[in-house]
Amino acid sequence: GPFCEKHRDPCASHPCLNGAICQYNQSGYVCDCPVGFLGQNCEIDVNECSSMPCQNRGTCIDLPNVLFHCCCMPGFTGKNCEEVVDYCRLLSINCLNEGLCLNTIGGFTVSRFCEVKIDKCGYHSCENGGTCVDYADHFKCVCPIGFEGERCELDIDACLFYNISCAPGALCFYNEENHRSHCVCALGWTGQTCLENINDCEVNQCQHGATCEDGTNKYSCNCVPGYEGPFCEDEINECSSSPCKNGATCMDLIGHFSCHCTTGFKGK
Repeated sequence: GPFCEKHRDPCASHPCLNGAICQYNQSGYVCDCPVGFLGQNCEIDVNECSSMPCQNRGTCIDLPNVLFHCCCMPGFTGKNCEEVVDYCRLLSINCLNEGLCLNTIGGFTVSRFCEVKIDKCGYHSCENGGTCVDYADHFKCVCPIGFEGERCELDIDACLFYNISCAPGALCFYNEENHRSHCVCALGWTGQTCLENINDCEVNQCQHGATCEDGTNKYSCNCVPGYEGPFCEDEINECSSSPCKNGATCMDLIGHFSCHCTTGFKGK
């Protein structure tokens, strides 16, 4: 007034912006800013995107007041793009044969609905003539005789596979054409598993009444007295040691000898 009798109200000019409340004090006024604004007169709009509220690579757009908006990447939703979109549920994906629909980032992958049965034998080939059998959840190779392993890759001894036991020193052979096995015996042995010793005395050359003694792939002759040699073929000359004394004549006999004494001597 003319005499400064009236108090001037600094809030009368409405200095506070953006809906702020002006409060008078001794130094002037102060603006009580609403959320989202700051400054002396609340003239500065706070950028809510500065705190990076959008998740999963979402793009933040600052809006007036305290608002912001997140533009989410494909596959995400929610105020802050914090939720993964469940496309399997939203699109009612129905996987067949007990298949499960799995979400992927940005969508889902359904090139098949599990309607085609996978031929596992097409991915796994059996070796060495093995036959592949396709089951629901696995495959199996049926191996020919002489092979084993997941893919029949192991060459095995068919004789051991069929528990064919040949005697020590004998060899086992398996004939794949007729699927039969046999033992090849060592010399002096015979029989299906080569456990029978061949009687070599059945055909022998023992002479002069000698006794044949069978061995392994051989025999020996036990000579009667008066004979020697591998086959007892040699008669022993008992006179070779000159057993007769005093000029007597020795006569060789079978197994013994006889002395013909000169006149005046006697004895054996």
